[in-house]
Formats: sequence, structure tokens, C-alpha cells
Amino acid sequence: MAVAGLSIGQFVNATATNTVVATIPVGVDPYGIAITPSGAYAYVTNNGGNTVSVIATATNTVTATITGLTRPIGIAITPNGSYAYVANYTANTVSVIATATNTVTATISVGTNPQDIAITPNGSYVYVSNQISNNVSVISTATNAVIATTTVGTQPNAIAITPNGSFAYVANFSTNNVKVMSTATNLVTATIAVGTNPNGVVITPDGNYAYVSNQNSANISVISTATNTVLSTISLSVPYVGAITPDGNSIYATSGGTQVVAISTVTNAVTATITANASVYPKFVAITPGGSYVYVVDDASDAVAVIYIGQPDPGVTAPMQAYVPGAGETCGRNAPAWVNWPGIATQQNQGWSTSWQQWPNGGTGGMVCVRQPFYTTNGTWSAG
Repeated sequence: MAVAGLSIGQFVNATATNTVVATIPVGVDPYGIAITPSGAYAYVTNNGGNTVSVIATATNTVTATITGLTRPIGIAITPNGSYAYVANYTANTVSVIATATNTVTATISVGTNPQDIAITPNGSYVYVSNQISNNVSVISTATNAVIATTTVGTQPNAIAITPNGSFAYVANFSTNNVKVMSTATNLVTATIAVGTNPNGVVITPDGNYAYVSNQNSANISVISTATNTVLSTISLSVPYVGAITPDGNSIYATSGGTQVVAISTVTNAVTATITANASVYPKFVAITPGGSYVYVVDDASDAVAVIYIGQPDPGVTAPMQAYVPGAGETCGRNAPAWVNWPGIATQQNQGWSTSWQQWPNGGTGGMVCVRQPFYTTNGTWSAG
């Protein structure tokens, strides 16, 4: 019995990893993106529209638009998910957004042309790189006031904080280096020479390595945080390192103006290349906390592309799965292994629950076993 390309005992994967599964229209010239710790929402700064779009990740639709920003650019969300801090590039301020109400609750003056934002793991401090005043503003989240200003290199435009909260790594675009700041003293403790025009930095979850993209030397510097030395470089055209998976195994970066690439942190080699659309110019990247999806800001199309990377987030459902039973087989818990099937995956919104079902086989007279699994909070798949 043949079923739309699926034969008895044959399985076909419908949702391949590293594929674009959704494109979400947002505001004008989207730039930065951050995802709440719960994974429920993605916040996108629209630099040309002076707004922030709030995306519900469950439906991949914009559920709120926040106004009152001025050329918003960098964004970060506190570890408790309560506030988003947004850099207003031309206003020289940082806006504080309460995520419960999606309203601006405070505005903080910082340096000239704030670019990127990072928040300490304990949520106590916000670090803001000020591109033109060549310094970093340190904000106390308790008071929403600047408590320190540290001079770094020329045109600091990217910043990341180690998972233990001890150091901030600041990429300086025009001096081709990374300054390491101690968060205990807010003083620079090391300077690391990297490639030409560093524009992004991410740090592995174990805190052992920092990856710095160098825009005009077409590579990524891999830094040991133990010695603050460059261990190796990864060749990549017009790179921007965006985010690292929660397990620390892969970095997702943009390359060449049209592509998103996955890089293995084990081998420091590109393992996948994803092109959403030739007209799309992907820039900034965020990954859901469970590691299922990459959200990529595409400013040329005023949209956010969603890439499935094959690692489940707790609570999410998987594509529908199917199996064509052989002689004497029935649908149920003792059925053979299940996988995704393209012909079923398109039927997800037609009322199928997590329980096993039988579905008529396209008018051919047979039956197909169908189910829709979901990922549980204890790290296992279930289908009812």
C-alpha cells in the first residue's frame, strides 16, 4: 500500500533541521532581538520605526507593538523576564520596558550612541556599549541609574558577559580589539587583539571561550577566557556571531549578507548553511532557551525568520507523525517507531490531539497511524 510516497514500514523525516519554518513581519528596519527566559516571547527592536515588536513564539505572530523608542537598536532581557532594556541609538538613552504590560517604565541617559546591551546573570547590572563616546555605561537595575562609566576602545559596538558574571567582553570596531572588564571593579583588565572591525561577541555557556566576529577580515576569533588569547580563527564571509545554543555545541552566525550558518564549537567548523531568501539580509540572532529555534532579524524584508534546529523546547509540539501499518499491526503504544511525514505535517491544525489516531489513507482504502508528539518538561517526548 503506497501512501503519498510513504510505503509500509518506510519512514520519512518531514521537518529537517536547519530549515526556515516561519517568516514573521515586524516593524521598519528591525535590528536587535532578545527572547524571554521562558521562551514565550521574542522582542525585536525596529530601528526605522521607533518601536519594539513582541512576538509570541507559540504562534509566531506579533502580539504587541511598543512605541516611545528612538532609533532602538540593542536589547536584552533580565534573567527573571520582567524587564527589557533597549538602547536608543540617537537619543543616547536606554528605555526600560515592563514585559508584563509592554510599556516603557523608565528612561536612562547613557553615553553617545548606545549600541549593544548585556545584563549580568544575577540581573543586578546592565552594561551598555556607547559607540561614539567610546565607553561602557553600567546601570543598576535596582535604581535604573548609571553607577559607573568605563572607557574602552574606539567604537565599542558589542558586549557579552561571562556566565559567572565576573567579566564583560567588549568588541571595539575601530581599534580591532576586545577589552575585558571586571564587573567587580568596572575596570579594564585585559586587551585582546582580534581581526579587523569586530562587530559581535558571544560566550560559551561554560564560560571557557569567547567568539568574536571580525567583519572586514572575514573571520571569527576564538578566545580562551582563561588566558585571554586568541586560540584560532574561523573563516567566514562578512560574519556576525549571533547566539549560541544552550548546550554550547553550536554557534549560529550570519554570513555574507544572505545566509545563516551553524558552527560547531567542538571543531570550529561550519556544519550547516541556511539561506532564507536571496533578498533577505540577516543580521541579529537569538535562540529559544530550549534550543529548538533560531530567530533571525532580516532588516531588508522587515521580518524575522524562524529556523528549526532540531532540539526540542519543553512543552512544544512536534510535527504530526505517521506510520503505515503492516499486516496484523494496529495503531497504539505497541506500534513500530514513528517519524514525521510530509503529508501529515500539513494537517496539524485539523483537530488531531496528542493521542494516537487512525486516518483514512487518501481514499485508497487503507489506514494510516497518526500522532502529534509533544516535549515534556522532564526532557522526554510523549504522545498521550
